[in-house]
Amino acid sequence: MIAKCFGIIMAAMLLTIYGMEPRVSAADAEEGIVAIQAKGDQVVAGYYSFIGKPGEIITFELGTRNTSGAHIANGFLYVSDAPVAIGGGMGAVDPEHIQRGGIGSWFLVPEQEIHLRAGEKKDVTLQLTIPKDAAPGDHVAVLTLRHLLKEQERQEIEDGTSVTINKAYAQAIGVLVTVPGAETHKLTLASMETQWDGANLGLALSIRNDGNKVERLKGEIRIYRDGTLLHTEKAEMGSIYPGKVGIYNLQQLPNALKKAGEYTAEVTWEYAGVTESTTFAYNLTGVSVSRAEATHYQQTGETFSEEAIIITKSDALKIAGVVAASIVLIIALVFIIRRRKNGSNRQAPGR
Repeated sequence: MIAKCFGIIMAAMLLTIYGMEPRVSAADAEEGIVAIQAKGDQVVAGYYSFIGKPGEIITFELGTRNTSGAHIANGFLYVSDAPVAIGGGMGAVDPEHIQRGGIGSWFLVPEQEIHLRAGEKKDVTLQLTIPKDAAPGDHVAVLTLRHLLKEQERQEIEDGTSVTINKAYAQAIGVLVTVPGAETHKLTLASMETQWDGANLGLALSIRNDGNKVERLKGEIRIYRDGTLLHTEKAEMGSIYPGKVGIYNLQQLPNALKKAGEYTAEVTWEYAGVTESTTFAYNLTGVSVSRAEATHYQQTGETFSEEAIIITKSDALKIAGVVAASIVLIIALVFIIRRRKNGSNRQAPGR
């Protein structure tokens, strides 16, 4: 049950870090890579799960090994409050965005360097102390091992300058500490925002966990216009940690939802035996729809709808030419009329 609710598994990822100042230069990075593994009886589905009372000290082992048999390996191990990834679940944390306002501050040694010889394995002892005033419920941290790679890229920017891109390998393991006490289950559907990506329209739904338990949820989203149901989508969200906000994205909505006007979205979620519904209203402006329509036409040669009017660059130049010619003609006619009128006025006394 804990594994189902928590929903974190050990994850390895290749991170491309932009604009970050590495702890060592890429040229000095070791070729070996440090890998980590959760160890002990309190490991569930690849992450640590503990139950502890306020004031209790929890000690556990983290396995590390150098995956290379020929090269030494260095890594940076650090702990942070766990962020929520898009779609739910544990998000990645780079060293410049570590947060320790919660469980991250409970660790005796929140960060350390790991040095391993070729092929070496070593267990690292970690310790955390649950504060005496710790609130009941679930507290989630993430342990991250980051290793800077030798590989490095340079990318040119439009103004002629360039940036250096440092690449890093990172592996993350979740740590769940549950403090016994009264449980509260409360998710708040905070907001819904439209997101245009070229011709693609998406909706971003923000869900805040105001309870003290990790929650997973599923449900349905129905979108209406003028009282007519246009779209229904089943939705499922990964873990949202207490005090955190999760984002659920509806991506690449159908063309029927890309017309200017007012829309209503009814969102129904189920979690922890609770079913809740919230209604959001949003508006698509004519300007944003026209811009997306033009992009879609350039990419596919088609429009969202039959009534759409697309003006290409060639059309715009033709229209501009016609308008300019019309203005010249009007000016010429006004000049001729005034000249004839002035001529008539001069001839009138001699008749």
